[in-house]
Amino acid sequence: MSKYLYRATTIFTMVLVFSSCNQAEEAQVAMDRKDTFFSLEKFFEAEGKRLQSASIALDKEIRINDKEEQQLIKEVDYSREFSMFSKADINRPAWSNKYSADSTQQDGALQIKYTSLDPELKTQELFVVMNKEGGVEKIDIVSQTETALAGNKSWMTYEPASGYLIKTQQKNRTAETLNIEIKGSFVGL
Repeated sequence: MSKYLYRATTIFTMVLVFSSCNQAEEAQVAMDRKDTFFSLEKFFEAEGKRLQSASIALDKEIRINDKEEQQLIKEVDYSREFSMFSKADINRPAWSNKYSADSTQQDGALQIKYTSLDPELKTQELFVVMNKEGGVEKIDIVSQTETALAGNKSWMTYEPASGYLIKTQQKNRTAETLNIEIKGSFVGL
């Protein structure tokens, strides 16, 4: 791993530290069980296993402000790659009244949007799109955190057929603003 990619990964990990089957049926079953909302943690655990077993490589681009690096990763630790998505999971019984849920169904496809009612929660929006067969087509997440030293806002998109995009803006109180963009494209699908 190059020195720049190592530094970029370290910075991104610091951002994370400061941030402290049929999917449609699973969503319905979750509502019937004690699961309150769509479980990002369970979904990304299953996705990691799916991609790992299919030996899918990852073409990863990292851009921090104006510096960019790209690398093809053949042996991918998808649990690590998806950690930011998994950490945005809102499926906690204690948060059942902290999010509003709105769903629409169009031509058999299901769209579910969860919106935070509490501006202090990390995950502010979660949008899940499922196709007619119940498979997840797309997940969009907006999250934010505030510390005494920095404020972070992240926009994350995941598409099982192609990969993911994470954009984070870190406004530091004592240093320049960092704009971080990480794009992971699946190779071999």
